[in-house]
Amino acid sequence: MNLPNPSVLNLWECFVRQYPKYRNISIPKHFYFCDNEQDANTCAELVEKKIKQATAPSVWWYEYHNEPMPKVGDLFIVTDWHGEAKAIIEITALEQVRFKDVGEAFAYAEGEGDKSLAYWRNVHTDYYTREMEKAGAHFNENILISCEYFQTVFTKDTKDMTSSKTTNFIDMMTKYFYRLNDPITMNKLFFILLIIFNSCNKEKELNLVVNNLFQDNMVVQHNSITPIWGSVHPNKRVEIQISWGDKYETISDSSGNWRINIKTPKVDNIPHIIKVQSSNDEILFKNVLLGEVWLASGQSNMQWKMRQAENKDELSSPIYNNNEIRMINVDRNLSLKPLSKFSGEWQVCSSETVSDFSAVGYFFAKKLYDELKIPIGIINSSVGGTPAESWANVNNLEKVEGFENLRERLKMSNDPNTDYNRWLEEHLFIDRLEFINKDEIKYVDEKNKI
Repeated sequence: MNLPNPSVLNLWECFVRQYPKYRNISIPKHFYFCDNEQDANTCAELVEKKIKQATAPSVWWYEYHNEPMPKVGDLFIVTDWHGEAKAIIEITALEQVRFKDVGEAFAYAEGEGDKSLAYWRNVHTDYYTREMEKAGAHFNENILISCEYFQTVFTKDTKDMTSSKTTNFIDMMTKYFYRLNDPITMNKLFFILLIIFNSCNKEKELNLVVNNLFQDNMVVQHNSITPIWGSVHPNKRVEIQISWGDKYETISDSSGNWRINIKTPKVDNIPHIIKVQSSNDEILFKNVLLGEVWLASGQSNMQWKMRQAENKDELSSPIYNNNEIRMINVDRNLSLKPLSKFSGEWQVCSSETVSDFSAVGYFFAKKLYDELKIPIGIINSSVGGTPAESWANVNNLEKVEGFENLRERLKMSNDPNTDYNRWLEEHLFIDRLEFINKDEIKYVDEKNKI
């Protein structure tokens, strides 16, 4: 029975205080890594520091113990060897591969030792051998490994108990009920403590910002130089660590802006993790794929969504489930000045998400994927009815005949004191029938519209 001990209860209580949406779910299972005290405590510490962000149990272990495989989004509580709760983790990506096919990116994400594949293979060969021999089974390099990526979402250092007396009281009560070995009583105690004690800090606001284009589930252009940018306090060091083994750093400028060009390897069809860090702030991007990235832009033909197509009733079919086709829709936000940020979210293509994909963008991505067999990312920024010039750079557009004075014209159009804008402000309603086929244009004042 996986009953929560006082330490586990305490950490979970703080977590649901900070994230109330988890209040009504059961307390997650708690566990420690490895089969000995030293390794278990080391791994727990690495998880707590957000260095270890993956684990690799064998599929044989799940089958032998009749344990269900985890799912993306599942939460678990990591403890040390003695059951002291250290962190709460969330599963972000899953992949089953044979031991011999585990790659460097996953070994790096596991975060143990020197993070090399050689170290990973050596340590895990010994571990799987010990584990399987206890059950009379034998390890070989063809066994399936459940490569489980996760993120550390909460640690014991995140919480702040109001006083040592409060902590002692909680420990006393939970230890008493824990000895009863009664899950129902334990759950009742847990919710009572939630009501009585408000012992956790609010979530810390990050100073570090990365442009919204960079998110979980994104596709990054492979085999190229790709910029990542954002902002932080002026003259601060910013570091980027990537699970394929690269590390970069820079210093933000006097305005706090920073930009780092990363060199991306060729496609490897492995979900990666990108960590951006400055001082105590850290942002983690999970389930990142290397592939081809394309911008889909234009008018209504590009904006037209899959749910508006003739075969919209077929979108629930599993044929649309493709983890390697992804799209981000840039939310409409018209502006006469360049914007530094936007709203939108990367979506993995599935029967649940494809309805909001640009139809042209989706079939373009599918055509590329079918021919290239590599991940495809589409950035869809399209607005129906917009003229071509509204997408063009002003400096270039002014070189085109008819747009020579565009910058000045835009300035006038934004000035509320120009004759034209004052006229529009005063005469909001125009009777089209009054000036069609006539030399003189007439208007209807708002006060006379009735």
